[in-house]
Amino acid sequence: MRRWTLAAIAGELRVSPVYLTQVFQQVEGLPLYQYQLRLRLARSLDLLGRRDDLTTLALDLGFSSHSHFSAAFRRLYGYSPSAFKRSALHR
Repeated sequence: MRRWTLAAIAGELRVSPVYLTQVFQQVEGLPLYQYQLRLRLARSLDLLGRRDDLTTLALDLGFSSHSHFSAAFRRLYGYSPSAFKRSALHR
């Protein structure tokens, strides 16, 4: 999975990072970094059932650690990744 940086995205679009950030916020209503975070967390929902090692999953998705991934996941979805996985398996 390619990890896009703000500079790389801006470079591809041939705009400055500041301009990209401002326009993205105006159009989407949330900062670009928050949008990227939500995309990574949404991807984790697809992969949770296929991965046993959550640390590797977190790192593969671009999080700095398992705890960083778990905290972001809990903030967005209200459950830890492991609790979410357990509840999904029991349905």
